[in-house]
Amino acid sequence: MSPEDASMILFTSGTTGKAKGVPFLQRAWQPYVRQIASIGWNEETLGPQLLLLPLFHLFCSALLIAFLCNGIPVVFGAGLKHAVEEVQKLKPKALFLVPAQVSLFYYLIREDRARPEAERKYGNLERIIYSGAGLSTEMVKGFREFGIMINSAYSMTECSGIAFDPYALTQIKPGSSGRLLPEAKDLVRIGDPDPEGYGELLISEDYTGVFKGYLDDPEETEKILYDGWLHTGDLARIDQDGDLFITGRIKNLIILSNGENVSPEEIESDFYKDDFVSEVIVYEKKGKIVAEIYPENEMLEQSEDRQVIYFDKLKNKVNKDRPLYKQVANIVIRKEEFKKNTSKKIIREYGKESR
Repeated sequence: MSPEDASMILFTSGTTGKAKGVPFLQRAWQPYVRQIASIGWNEETLGPQLLLLPLFHLFCSALLIAFLCNGIPVVFGAGLKHAVEEVQKLKPKALFLVPAQVSLFYYLIREDRARPEAERKYGNLERIIYSGAGLSTEMVKGFREFGIMINSAYSMTECSGIAFDPYALTQIKPGSSGRLLPEAKDLVRIGDPDPEGYGELLISEDYTGVFKGYLDDPEETEKILYDGWLHTGDLARIDQDGDLFITGRIKNLIILSNGENVSPEEIESDFYKDDFVSEVIVYEKKGKIVAEIYPENEMLEQSEDRQVIYFDKLKNKVNKDRPLYKQVANIVIRKEEFKKNTSKKIIREYGKESR
């Protein structure tokens, strides 16, 4: 078996289109395995690891291989609803999560830290590393106050991690998706950046983790892999320290009639800072920006009038200091959760026929 052979086939989650097979190459494991080894993590220093992510999530599969290659025991979680119980029982020093799970543990740990030290359930936890969109300033500062290091990794199904900085001595910057790996920093660039430095994140085909193409689908491959670069579709910027910031997907951009572009994910992230917002999708309807919200259970139990008043105030808070073209005009309150794919991501095409 050679480094260019496929070790497994993963399928993209297909939030707006069909799922596509991605042959994950043997060589693509290298960035994760080397990074774990380089910081001296082993059974003694890290202890057993609880994997709460499904194996079809690339970050989970990569961590499993990296841990086993470095002699770190792995315990598979029984599902998110059992996660709290399992963390309390196993007492891991670190957790590897996706943003939705980070949010869950943030509020649990916040409550836990209010207890006397002898009664705390998460006293062993020293570090959380997650893969996905950047966290809010509130959460980054909150974890710092809890004494928990929070770091981020960036990867996609078509490319293993380019940003994975678990040995960082300081907390990640708010909103950052991680710091570029030394081996990746010269093979990553931003295509056609705007005045703020945002453009499409491009990764060179020469990077170890980049895939060769979709399974039996040359047409789709040509849309993402051309001119020597993997076109990720992520709207991003890289600061002077090599920290990566993702604001959303280019295909999700709202293009207004005046030519202004609005990233819905940027606005959604501000709504998610509120405890009563369970899910939110921002979109354009008849020239105006709309935020459709599925409230947390406690808010759902309130009267419709109370919900309208509360979320109207939240809308004004989110709009504060935003340029006029980025302000939310209307709020829609849902009674049911949004439809999701197998990776538990909201399908953005949902409800599009009614817009």
